[in-house]
Amino acid sequence: MTTVRCHGRLVSSNADQLKDLVKPLIARGGRVLIDFGDLSYMDSSGLGAVVGLKVSSLGKGGQSSLELVDLSPRVRELLSLANLTQLFSVKAYPGTGPAVASHAEAFSSRDDS
Repeated sequence: MTTVRCHGRLVSSNADQLKDLVKPLIARGGRVLIDFGDLSYMDSSGLGAVVGLKVSSLGKGGQSSLELVDLSPRVRELLSLANLTQLFSVKAYPGTGPAVASHAEAFSSRDDS
């Protein structure tokens, strides 16, 4: 299991960075968690990136799974408004424990625009 922790904003200026980080993890197979606990904002480009990553994981024929954890109410509402809650395995709590911590990667954005 690998956890990617997002910080700040997931927007058009950095959505490709998240895709570039997560796609190789999906290609490796296994369980990939994206922790949105410190994500303050996500726009439609960020949403599109996350959906694209989910489609990539589904294309692996069960060899890889992508889950979203620790969503803020705002991000949860965005997924709901876009009718995407059924697409994702969404957990209310972040992944914890040594297995997650030892395989965690961070994705940060401090774009205040």
